[in-house]
Amino acid sequence: RAPARSTPRRRRCGRSRRHRPPWRPSPSSSAAAAGGTSAVAAATRLLVGGGQAIASSTALAPQSATGPRPGARGQAMGPRPRHWASRRYVVYSEADDGDEPIIRTLTGEFFEKGSNHGRPVYQKAGATPAEKPPEVLLYFWDDRDGADFAGWWFGKSVGGDEVWAQSASRDMKPPTSSWKVPCTGQERSTFFVISKAEQLGEASAKPAKAAVPAKAAWPAKA
Repeated sequence: RAPARSTPRRRRCGRSRRHRPPWRPSPSSSAAAAGGTSAVAAATRLLVGGGQAIASSTALAPQSATGPRPGARGQAMGPRPRHWASRRYVVYSEADDGDEPIIRTLTGEFFEKGSNHGRPVYQKAGATPAEKPPEVLLYFWDDRDGADFAGWWFGKSVGGDEVWAQSASRDMKPPTSSWKVPCTGQERSTFFVISKAEQLGEASAKPAKAAVPAKAAWPAKA
C-alpha cells in the first residue's frame, strides 16, 4: 500500500470537468443548423414533387433584366443605321410611261454591289426580300473605250452588250437626271435617279438653330 501524500494534490486553473455548465448552441451554429434543415426539406420536396418541383423552380428563376441579346434567333435587330440609305438608290419616272417595258425594267430600288472603274456598282432589288434580284445593274464606265462609252449605264451586266439607259456624267455618284432612255434616244426629263436618303428626307434634315431671345428693353431714366 502506497504511503499517503503529505501535501494535497493541486488543481488546475479553472473549473473542474464535473462543474462545467451544460453546452448551449451559439447563434451561428443555430443558423447553420436551421439552414441545413431547410436544405434537407427542400431536397425532400424536390424528390417527392418530381417534375412539378423542377418546373416550379424554373418558373421562379429570375429572368434577365436586359432581355434577349440583339440579333438572337427570332429577335429584331432594331433600326438600321442612317448610312444604310446613302448606299441605295431609287429609280422612278414622273411621266405616265409605266407601261413601257424599259421603264418597268429600270424603275425600282437599287443596292450597292461591288465597284467598277472607281465607282460603286448597284443592282436592282427584288420586289420582296425572298425574291432573287433581277439582272439589272447601274454602273460606271470610264473612257478607255472612247468618250462615247464613258459615263453611267443601266445594263444587264457590267460592260455587257445589253444596255438600256446612259448618262454622260462622270460624277462619283449616279446623276439625278440627264438620262438617255433608251441609250440611243433623247434625254428623258421625267426619269430620275435619287438616293434612298434623299427620298426619306435624311440628307436635307438638319437641326434647326435655337432662336436667340431678344434683349429686354429697359425703361428710360427720368
